[in-house]
Amino acid sequence: MSESTSADGASATPGGSFELDFGVVHLKAQNITERVQLLLASTLSVAVLGVLSMGMWSMARDARRDDEDD
Repeated sequence: MSESTSADGASATPGGSFELDFGVVHLKAQNITERVQLLLASTLSVAVLGVLSMGMWSMARDARRDDEDD
C-alpha cells in the first residue's frame, strides 16, 4: 500500500465569494480562489505600509529641515 502525500493544487481549491466594504467603496466578487484572495490582501497591506512609511519619512525629513533652519 502506498499513500499519496501530495497536496491538492490551486486548481482544486474551490472559489469563494469575496466582499469588501469601506462605506463609499463596495467590492463584491464571486468564485475567487483562496490564493487570489491572499494575493490581493497581501498586496493591499504592503501598499498601505508603504504609504505610511513614506509619510513618516517625509515628516522626519521636514522636521530635520526645520531644526536646521533654527
